[in-house]
Amino acid sequence: MKKNEVEIYSMNTNDTGLVDLTNNPAYDTEPDWQPFHTIIQP
Repeated sequence: MKKNEVEIYSMNTNDTGLVDLTNNPAYDTEPDWQPFHTIIQP
């Protein structure tokens, strides 16, 4: 994560596989996580 950047990330339970799900200049907060990981709405 870059300094002063608010993004939504996903990772494995063993702290590997960090993925930025919302790589954009918008202020991404309070995601809506749907069952079975089908969709994330920032």
